[in-house]
Amino acid sequence: MFYTDNAQLTHLSYFTALKSDDEASLDIESYPIKVLSQNEGSNILFTNWVTNRFSREEIYGINLVDDSSQLRNLIGETFDQPDAFLDHSRSIVESYLRLLQPDSAHLVIAIINNILIDDELCQGLIIGVPDDISPFLSEQVSDDMGIPIVSHGFPLTNLSYGALVLHTFKDDGYRVSLKQAFGKSVEMSHLKNDLLQLRPIEDPFHQTKSYLDMCSSFVKERLSDEPGINKVDKAEILNKSISYFKNVETFNEESFLDEVLPDEDVSSAFKQYSNSYKTEKQIEIPDSFDVSQHAVKKSQRVF
Repeated sequence: MFYTDNAQLTHLSYFTALKSDDEASLDIESYPIKVLSQNEGSNILFTNWVTNRFSREEIYGINLVDDSSQLRNLIGETFDQPDAFLDHSRSIVESYLRLLQPDSAHLVIAIINNILIDDELCQGLIIGVPDDISPFLSEQVSDDMGIPIVSHGFPLTNLSYGALVLHTFKDDGYRVSLKQAFGKSVEMSHLKNDLLQLRPIEDPFHQTKSYLDMCSSFVKERLSDEPGINKVDKAEILNKSISYFKNVETFNEESFLDEVLPDEDVSSAFKQYSNSYKTEKQIEIPDSFDVSQHAVKKSQRVF
């Protein structure tokens, strides 16, 4: 969990990209935006805009693999070398656009100070995509007359989607929060899986979600081959699984099996499936952990 109540925007750049005339590359234009003091209303507006609606509980880390080392180093340099912010920002944008290969794109890169996580103040780096560009009407005053002007821009409500990299746990791949948008699954996949190469961290949210995902997969895959188990039985197991997690603060696998899977044959099949599932997914789920109700609600939507 992190908080941005007292966060302050310190650096902001806006980038546009269009296919070049030969369509072999993207022409990228960068626009550094002057950041005003914390007391200025525009700073508060911009800070709220770039930090709004990032997930406070669903936190990831960047995979500690060789493929991600260049990006991790670039993120570190962006934090540590504020005078070179524009150059580092452009490099991040170029890396993302090489993966996405769009005909055109608009991105923002920002640095935020005073984000609170685990009682520690840290910086945050935002890689974000604003809402779609649209026309708006403004007015220019000349000789006491208002002249309407049609311009193009995006609303300062919130970003369409993006990632917030928190400058903490650097040696463990930082901590990363996402803002996801409906209808942007391809773009989010490139950002999350290809550019940042994110992995779940071992916290209550991911432990809860991973265990519920495993329960759902067990019922839909393994129990389909189990004689004497019909659709009603499978629905009951799923409902009992969600109900168990809703009503406990701490998960205990032994009590879960007693309550949700009292049949010895089904319970034994689940234990075998659990071992193979964890090996295949390369995850570790302890026998006991604190339950995240946010993860329970999220899992319930697809159960």
